[in-house]
Amino acid sequence: MRIGIDVDLTIVPTLEKWLKWYEEKTGHKVELPPGIGYDVNKYLSKHENPYEFWELEDLYDDIEPYKDAKYFIDKLSENHTIVFVSSVFGNHYDSKKRFIEKYFPYAHFIATDSKWLVDVDILIDDKIETIDEFYENNKDRRKVYGFYYPTLINNFFGLRWEEIYKNIEEEKCVRL
Repeated sequence: MRIGIDVDLTIVPTLEKWLKWYEEKTGHKVELPPGIGYDVNKYLSKHENPYEFWELEDLYDDIEPYKDAKYFIDKLSENHTIVFVSSVFGNHYDSKKRFIEKYFPYAHFIATDSKWLVDVDILIDDKIETIDEFYENNKDRRKVYGFYYPTLINNFFGLRWEEIYKNIEEEKCVRL
């Protein structure tokens, strides 16, 4: 099977890095409530353009993947084709590609905002809206699955990689 996997917040803690960058730029430490999801804009109002972070050319150069994500993606790669499918902003394409090549040298990378167009059998993403869009646009032409198993990691949502791995390997894939 071809497995599509998102990058930001799915395999790498970019939200934590974003908040640290924001604190360095503004001197304001942001305390997000548990389970905040993606509604962080109202907490980053002290910087005129908090999204400038996502345009950094070296965004992924000093960050590591979640250990459980790395471990289980490596295991999945033994029997499946891994394709990272991720949005790219500004000038960070090269940095994201270097990150993938460093930690997942066997994988492919497609930069797109329209993940539902990518020809994969399974999509793993941290946004339920992306999973729903993938499922709705692909359910008639092939068997597709999306995974969204949220859990709190340091007060941020993350994915339960062991559970995802077991479901894929045991072919107990379900649309969640």
